[in-house]
Amino acid sequence: MHRNVSALSLALSLVLAAGAADAAQVIDLHSVDVAKLNRQYKAATAKSGAAAKADARHAEVIALDTDSSLTQLKSSVDADGSRNYRYQQTYQGVAVFGENVVVREDAQGNVRALFGRSIAGIKADLPKLDAKLSASQALGLAKAAAHGKRAAALQIRNENSRKVIFIDDAGQARLAYAVDFVSDTVGGGEPS
Repeated sequence: MHRNVSALSLALSLVLAAGAADAAQVIDLHSVDVAKLNRQYKAATAKSGAAAKADARHAEVIALDTDSSLTQLKSSVDADGSRNYRYQQTYQGVAVFGENVVVREDAQGNVRALFGRSIAGIKADLPKLDAKLSASQALGLAKAAAHGKRAAALQIRNENSRKVIFIDDAGQARLAYAVDFVSDTVGGGEPS
């Protein structure tokens, strides 16, 4: 979890706010003024110093809520020393489905470009992360929806069901399960 930098959070909230303050807000990071963000971050961390770890520092730079964090998916270093990071946003440890944050910084650690979307205000839509279904129940429902009564006659493998936060078309955060599996006829030949 990243440090509380109240001056930074207030300043960046004003820059990044989009939509109602009482619901989840989708923030298009590509449209953010990166130079202004860097200036605000440097001013806010002048006394306390910037976070040492890149994921915590980048979460602070984009002003994620205190219950949100960034989980690094991959990183690379270019020939000029600049670094690229791809993150999955999480809220209270649950992945925000389909939303990635990409940060490019120079060799000195200054953010040069942001891509993707971050989600603010998830708590307004999801004050609790209690699911009505278990992961196995969600998997069972998905198999039944995909194959109906045929599911019992199929070989199913590589089953995966994980709790996620999904942002719907109206911008509301919803608790859901991301479910995937491979099914095939007995003996093979018809995978789906």
